[in-house]
Amino acid sequence: MQQGDVHSATRLNPFRGVKGGKQGGIWEMIPADEHARLVVLGDAGIGKTSLVKYMTATLAGRETKQLDAHLRGKVPILLYIRDNVEHILSGEHDLVTLIEADLARKKLFVPIAPWFERQLRHKVPCIVIFDGLDEVAGNEDRKRVVEWVNTQIERYPN
Repeated sequence: MQQGDVHSATRLNPFRGVKGGKQGGIWEMIPADEHARLVVLGDAGIGKTSLVKYMTATLAGRETKQLDAHLRGKVPILLYIRDNVEHILSGEHDLVTLIEADLARKKLFVPIAPWFERQLRHKVPCIVIFDGLDEVAGNEDRKRVVEWVNTQIERYPN
């Protein structure tokens, strides 16, 4: 491997990234496949949370012209794992009830469960963004959270 093949950063920049060896923004790293997953890994303090906040604000905003067509019109849902880890590990919540509990806790919006589930399953294309997996204490709990996320992706593929 040559020096030019190694990419490192001390801060994440949403406008620059590496995909297939070329420079591009975070938006270019999200595949057009509606079932795609993107995982952002990085050391503490590199800017992962700032990046997902930026992504959420951009997706929720009105100026989405710079986004590829497959990203426009999707509703972003940002969930902090650290705020919801007990609910996830309890096994009592699926994605819908977790989002509802998170919104109610923040006093933002309390949707009616069947309505919200219909939106997620059929009507409104969403991008669900989870932040803070690295903040879950213990490898076993982290594995359980990852399993829960994968289960929700299968349950709500759109």
